[in-house]
Amino acid sequence: MFILCIEKLLKSKGIDKPYTWLKANGIYHHMAYKLLHKPSQRIPIEVLHTLCEAAWCTPSDLFEWIPDDPIKDVPDHPLQALKPKELVNILPDIAKLTPAQLAKLQAEIKKGM
Repeated sequence: MFILCIEKLLKSKGIDKPYTWLKANGIYHHMAYKLLHKPSQRIPIEVLHTLCEAAWCTPSDLFEWIPDDPIKDVPDHPLQALKPKELVNILPDIAKLTPAQLAKLQAEIKKGM
């Protein structure tokens, strides 16, 4: 079973008000509400595209996979990459860094890009 984890992803990015963020990024009220509060049966491709562009992510970042049957939980299956993982908001930790530490972190980030 696939689970849409938009709220989890946005909170990991420091977005405390996912509904407000969705609306500010072009998702209509009705769709924003459904994405956050109802198990989605389908997501229009345009909404998926908008979400990925605005959240700077890929579609696979928006979903988690939980096997319906333990027998189908094959260790080398590609769906293993979508198993739930902890996403951590590091912004509070970054806010505690000194300017020198921030400069060092920024240089490391740029090296990795």
